[in-house]
Amino acid sequence: MAFKAHGVRSYQYSFDARAGGPGRLLVFGDQGRIAEIGFVGEASPVPQPVIAADLNTATVWFKRSAFPVLVDLLRNHRPVQVTIDDEGHVDVLRAHGLVDSIVVCSTCNSALVAAKTNGIHEAMRRLIAYCGADAPAAICPITFHLDGDGACGPYESGDTGGFSLDAQGRGQICLFDVEKENRALPFTVANAHLIEDQLLAVHEAMHGWFVGRQQTYRIQEPFCKLVSFVIAEMPGGPEYCWWFSATPDDHPDVLMKYLCQIGMTTALAARVLAETARAAAAKGGALTELEFADVVTMVIGQDAVPAFQSAGILP
Repeated sequence: MAFKAHGVRSYQYSFDARAGGPGRLLVFGDQGRIAEIGFVGEASPVPQPVIAADLNTATVWFKRSAFPVLVDLLRNHRPVQVTIDDEGHVDVLRAHGLVDSIVVCSTCNSALVAAKTNGIHEAMRRLIAYCGADAPAAICPITFHLDGDGACGPYESGDTGGFSLDAQGRGQICLFDVEKENRALPFTVANAHLIEDQLLAVHEAMHGWFVGRQQTYRIQEPFCKLVSFVIAEMPGGPEYCWWFSATPDDHPDVLMKYLCQIGMTTALAARVLAETARAAAAKGGALTELEFADVVTMVIGQDAVPAFQSAGILP
């Protein structure tokens, strides 16, 4: 099954005087109209949706009793998205984001899970504010696993965790906070909520943030690392070019070394990410390596292509 999820930006509706009820509800996104919603009487059959081949627009009908529910959703429960699939389904629903992340642990007590949940949610709020955009709603809510379980498998010494998509396309992150032997802070209730304890959670969440926006690991990794430093308030900031200055050319982080040499700062990195989210939404898909380099060029004001070439990302 193929589907597209469209973020709702505005809506309009009319009143049908002849029917004595709602007429048409129009829903709009960044690229224009997403859906035209009509309403039929409670005793009438609901027509099948009419869906565009590109899954960008649809005409759909609901019972009149659904009208106040839809308007309440659009008015009071932002963000909202319209999901259109190629099997004839059109759903209007509240879109989940990073602040809806779920934290689970099969061996932790409730106080420890609650403390880590508070810490992760605060970090996700800061991440969204820094990047100027949430993670794609299609992969949210993300589930953070604090220990080895059925999703993450057993911990093995040296495991650093990671991000992946589950069978439903939702994000899942393995942190192994319970078993990990090299945590900076002991995994206690007192520490679990601290922003400095969310370094890995932010790093892996950023890999989720890039889904559908830019898929190249050697581009993602240095930005994930930089954002985690900023959000978790790693010592030595607020600028972190010093961290990347001696990165070997065969290391996944090396792009940031060359971007720092042409003027990258933490503030400019935030603008790069915001523009990446905007450009990917306008394109309707992930940016290529060259398109991402063009975004960096626009933000920094210097040709970034040589930096991507030096990092071995562009020929």
